[in-house]
Amino acid sequence: LYFARTIGESTLNGVYRYKKGDAAPTKLAEAENVTAFNVSDTHVYYGLLAQQGVWRAPIEGGQGVKAGNGYQSNIVGVDDKFVYVAIVNQPGSVYKIFR
Repeated sequence: LYFARTIGESTLNGVYRYKKGDAAPTKLAEAENVTAFNVSDTHVYYGLLAQQGVWRAPIEGGQGVKAGNGYQSNIVGVDDKFVYVAIVNQPGSVYKIFR
């Protein structure tokens, strides 16, 4: 199970993974105001409300880095070569960025 915690402003906010049998969820990326995310076999990709760009962090957890541009991005898919992004402030626009 993957989920985003976005309660207030807190270092607990971010994208998490919880596997059956885990004692607690694992934080994959610390981030404020996650609007969307998608998971590949190697990374979690996410968009943020207040920052431009698509961010990614290793699936094992770690520091997120900017992977592409866009404002209030909605990550709509991931395959073995690309991350597909719909840009909220440009209706009808879908882009792909290299993983």
